[in-house]
Amino acid sequence: PVTIEIDKSNQIVGYTNNELESVSDNFLRNNKAMLNIEMSKVKTIGNNFLCKNKELKNLRLNNLEEVGNLFVSENKNIKELNLPNLKKVGNSFLYKNVDLKKLELPELKEIGSDFLYENKGLTEIDLPNLENVEDNFLNENKNISAINLKKLKTIGNDFLYENRNLNQIELPELEKIGRGFIYSNDKISNVNLMNLKEIGNGFLYENKEITELDLTNLEKIGNAFLCENNKLIELNAPKLKKIGNNFLTYNRSLNKLSLPSLKEIGDGALCYNKIIEQLELPKLEKVSGNFLFENRTLKKIDLPNLVEAKNSFLGRNEILEEVNLPNLKKVGFCFLAGNQKLKKLDLPNLERADFEFLNNNKILSKLNLPKLKQVGANFLHNNEGLSEIILPNLELAEDYFLYNNQDIEKIEIPNLKEAKNYFMPMNLAVQELKFSKLQKVGDKFFNNNELIQKVDLPMLEEKGKDFLRKSKNVLESKESNDRAEKVNSRSISKLDKDRSITTSEVNMAHEIINKIKKIFKRRNNKEKETNGR
Repeated sequence: PVTIEIDKSNQIVGYTNNELESVSDNFLRNNKAMLNIEMSKVKTIGNNFLCKNKELKNLRLNNLEEVGNLFVSENKNIKELNLPNLKKVGNSFLYKNVDLKKLELPELKEIGSDFLYENKGLTEIDLPNLENVEDNFLNENKNISAINLKKLKTIGNDFLYENRNLNQIELPELEKIGRGFIYSNDKISNVNLMNLKEIGNGFLYENKEITELDLTNLEKIGNAFLCENNKLIELNAPKLKKIGNNFLTYNRSLNKLSLPSLKEIGDGALCYNKIIEQLELPKLEKVSGNFLFENRTLKKIDLPNLVEAKNSFLGRNEILEEVNLPNLKKVGFCFLAGNQKLKKLDLPNLERADFEFLNNNKILSKLNLPKLKQVGANFLHNNEGLSEIILPNLELAEDYFLYNNQDIEKIEIPNLKEAKNYFMPMNLAVQELKFSKLQKVGDKFFNNNELIQKVDLPMLEEKGKDFLRKSKNVLESKESNDRAEKVNSRSISKLDKDRSITTSEVNMAHEIINKIKKIFKRRNNKEKETNGR
């Protein structure tokens, strides 16, 4: 028999039907007065069951196995719920029920999105057979302090988002996590995720208590992994192959890291970690920008399989002394920017470097880049240690190629085809240049060199303004003059005859000649002293 209870306003407030086995969509969807429901044999319920009913207090569905979307959504009065045979629920189950304090769903295996969204009354959750959870599970519940989800295998996005009371989490069967896992919880200190294989973005973002993490089966991590955790001192992830952006950004406690299977890592990895001294990433092939940015303790880096390193690789590390990157082919801008200790650099397979390669390293004295073909602006900016540079395969040099490298005496770049503006400004030592394949140069090719004697550019076709500005002692080869217009530099004898030249310019030219004579005199004296010894 079916029993229906009506209140004084002719609204249904009670419904009993113990013969019904299935309920279709929109059952009493707009009823807002229902207080009690009993359907002991019903097994399936469709979408929008008592949707927006805020008054229901008692719900007896002992044989229910599956419900659709928006099951009793926006109800404010259900305090306890026991559905002993329920196995599957759709989206928005008890959506915005804020006061539910006790939940018993012992057979539940699968949950849609927005499960108990905005519930604030539950303090613990026990779903021992749950296997799959979609997005926003108990999202914005800030009070849960204990969970039992021991069979859970997959989790969608924003699981227990903004929960701040959990201090431990044990999910031994979990294999995959979406983004925002327990986002904003800063209390969890113990984690058991032994079978976890994949993690989305924002894993335990803002957690500040975890000190050790064992992720034995983890293979892939999204962005912002434990971002802002400053206490982690040990990470075990032997199978990890790929990491997204901002991996352990702001961690300042980890002093060693070993990820033996890692192949790729995104931007900002270990950015601002200033104490790592030991790094083992033997299979790493690709690194995005700001890798270990501002680390100031690492003295040696050995990445034997690294092929590409993007911008600011180990930027602001001032003490790195030894680099082993034998397979590196491409680097972004500011490679090892700010390093002050590196004396030797051997990159046998490097083909391309972006601007400010080794910016402000002043003591590098040995450089081996046999396959380098293209470099960005400010290559070796302000280096003071190199006396020679040999780049057998370089074809393109951007602006300020060897800016302020005053002591380089020998340059061999036989395949150079194009050099842009300020190729070698402020060099004071080179006396002879020969580029047999150079076809095009920009402005002020060789600026302020007072010792340069000869420039041989047999293939030159185009040159910019002030080609050899303030390098007045130059003799160009006949071939250079035949292929391009004559360099606009005048000899000192012509200066005196040219009425348009001022007296100060003539005096300046004589001063330059005197300086050159003094330099050669000092060199001759040194040679005589050496021969005498």
